[in-house]
Amino acid sequence: MNKPHKLLWLDVETTGLDHTLGDILEIGVILTTMKGEQDDYWSAVIKHDPQIIETALANGNKTALAMHSRNGLLWESLLGDDVITSREASYQLRCHLTEWTEEATLHPAGTNIDFDLTWLTTKLPDCERLQDLSHRRLDLTGFRLLSLARGEDPYGPAHATSHRVADCLERDLNEYCHVLAKGTL
Repeated sequence: MNKPHKLLWLDVETTGLDHTLGDILEIGVILTTMKGEQDDYWSAVIKHDPQIIETALANGNKTALAMHSRNGLLWESLLGDDVITSREASYQLRCHLTEWTEEATLHPAGTNIDFDLTWLTTKLPDCERLQDLSHRRLDLTGFRLLSLARGEDPYGPAHATSHRVADCLERDLNEYCHVLAKGTL
């Protein structure tokens, strides 16, 4: 049986850039058709204790802490009512991936998608379904580098987000649909 191809848009917000020294604060996933039509969505804020701040500072991650303090994510991960543990996030994501991989071939998509996949596979080791994703990936960084080569500014004001997964995923999906509608890169 030939399964349809779909895009699995991923984004993580973290306490730094190094997955060996940081922690995931938030995970977001959107499942779309290849034309960018949304089929499903899942996100979670990961619960942490206050020690995360000291650890992040000790690892030189002031920038990430400041950014996620301003956007409220750090405080939500410490004090929020709807936060879940990384083990619960791993279970929930695994359940979604199990369902989605049965119906389609999933191609990871997003900005710097290898960054997100590295964090997810490292920090959610119980989510073995990540291995079932296609090796073919859609990384919007390639689109943006082409824009730079043309003398355009793909990182201007329209690119800015709150650095929350919903905003970053929406920006990426809108950019993809715009490029798709133009018919050229």
